[in-house]
Amino acid sequence: APYVRVPARSLMAVPTSLPLDEAATVGCSVATALHAVRAIANVRLGETVVVYGVGAVGFALVQLAHLAGARVIAVGRTPEKLDLARALGADAIVSAAAEDPVAAVLTLTDGEGADVVFEGVASAATMDDAVRMLRRRGRLVFVGYGADAFAVNPLLLVLREAQVLGAVGNTLAELREAVALAASGRVRIVVGARRPLGQVDAALAALRAGQVVGRAVLLPNGDLTPPAPLPSE
Repeated sequence: APYVRVPARSLMAVPTSLPLDEAATVGCSVATALHAVRAIANVRLGETVVVYGVGAVGFALVQLAHLAGARVIAVGRTPEKLDLARALGADAIVSAAAEDPVAAVLTLTDGEGADVVFEGVASAATMDDAVRMLRRRGRLVFVGYGADAFAVNPLLLVLREAQVLGAVGNTLAELREAVALAASGRVRIVVGARRPLGQVDAALAALRAGQVVGRAVLLPNGDLTPPAPLPSE
């Protein structure tokens, strides 16, 4: 990493109030979620938002939708992750392992459904659920993806005039804002594991097993000590 060159305009300083291990995750959690909430879904005050899948991006989606003034419902399978989603601002949590998530969301919205559903899992079952959770003119926003195909009866979209959208990445301006939000504490960064670079295989195994709540961070030097500066040319 100390020998990688990038355009100066693509760099930004990390505020001293933001630890480096947390800063390392901002670009693929908070910034991604900020782009999805604001630029793609255009979440508005008073809307109901479902975050389907409470991982690292899901935790950021919960917080940013809450900051936008939405009512947030978090859907997931792991009790620890759902409890954290509630602590981060979710107004309600739904355990997909214990109940029908579609029925639960409809009950929580008086049968209307959600204005926005952020799909972070993208399995065949969750994608089907996500469509059925939408209210009239609702927006389904994919932030996750996988090997399963998205198959839907067009009537579920046509009769509701629903929109299906995709969100990926972020702009440089959104990254700057995401860093500022994290540095100020308005968005909490969730780092569930910190390991030295030599334990990358163990970190990946823990991720596959669903044992990491939030992001796993690899520490190239075994700690957070910045690398020594390069000799001047």
